[in-house]
Amino acid sequence: METLQRFFSDGVGQPMDVVQKIRPVLEAFCRTLCPTQFGEQDMMGVIISRIRETGATHPLFGIVEDLDELNMYCRRYHHGEGANPAAEPIDDAELQGYVKQTLKVVGCLF
Repeated sequence: METLQRFFSDGVGQPMDVVQKIRPVLEAFCRTLCPTQFGEQDMMGVIISRIRETGATHPLFGIVEDLDELNMYCRRYHHGEGANPAAEPIDDAELQGYVKQTLKVVGCLF
């Protein structure tokens, strides 16, 4: 979380490191809010699927679109899912927007 906050407020940090911190922050947030619904090994894709399967009664349903958008962005740089994640350029302005969105989702930015 600290990495995201520093990048958002001061622009400090390596962009790839910042991108790779977004999903773990979101996963921890979801597990903390709904510990009986998500296991320690559940990744963002599984979490999003479970929220959607449950539907509007799920406590995180209101943010599922944000979670999905952030997950899709991060997938470009995680697990070799992009064409070449290590070499794909990261646009600082785009990253700044996704970091802001992440901080809003987890309640660290109002």
